[in-house]
Amino acid sequence: MAAVLTLAMPLTVGAQTERVTINTAPRPDQTIHIRIVQDMDFEATTPSAALPPSAIKATSVMAMTETVGHPDDRGKLEAQIRYDEISEAMSVNGIALPVPQPLQSLAGQTITAAFDDQGHLQDLVLPPGLEPLAATLRPMISSMAASLPAGVTLGVGESAAVPFTFPLPLPTGNAVGQEITGGTTFKLVAIELDGADRTARLEEIVESAVSVSLGGASSQTLKVSGTGTLEWDIDRAFVKSNEMEMTVDGGVAGLTMHGTIHTRTTGN
Repeated sequence: MAAVLTLAMPLTVGAQTERVTINTAPRPDQTIHIRIVQDMDFEATTPSAALPPSAIKATSVMAMTETVGHPDDRGKLEAQIRYDEISEAMSVNGIALPVPQPLQSLAGQTITAAFDDQGHLQDLVLPPGLEPLAATLRPMISSMAASLPAGVTLGVGESAAVPFTFPLPLPTGNAVGQEITGGTTFKLVAIELDGADRTARLEEIVESAVSVSLGGASSQTLKVSGTGTLEWDIDRAFVKSNEMEMTVDGGVAGLTMHGTIHTRTTGN
């Protein structure tokens, strides 16, 4: 995946000569409210002419409140993350389908996440009975920081490329090569003042691909591309707003897929 993020800065001489470092480590002694809504709209076809295309629509919502404590003498931070809302709905050709929701049991629950002074997730504690969900939550929490150029310092017009690899879940047990690989390129454009905080405005261009083969069959390629806008609070280290529209094309798990994924993230 190759993404280009453009940080927007105010039109003042001081701001245009400023260089900023993207530090994704949670800031101590603050509370952040985060809401993520994702809408997916796909058309899926099979090699069989006897089967008509399927129109697949899905919506997922996750809202959480993160309360960050004070660091210890080694810089370790603990954050209490309460999941205020978790829901998912899916339909095929207009017919609603039951959707497995393994994280639904987290709704109304609070977990404890520990981070080092660089923002890397060190430990995760879940309420009794929900410990098996840790394997799902760890990559989700870690990916929030991994999607940004952590530790990168940029001036106006400068760019930085950040490579990544992450697994692609597939609805089949015999798929191999299930990883998306690529990189994200960040280009700094501007910084704006929002009260006492500095906000970096970013424009995103995303491209990615994954090659998948099923049990020795010929491989299929799935491509994801799109654009978006992002606002990053530099001083409090959280995403204030992110709107991303992506297009998905190609084959996966024996299906030919075409559609869009629209993701909206807000924080305050």
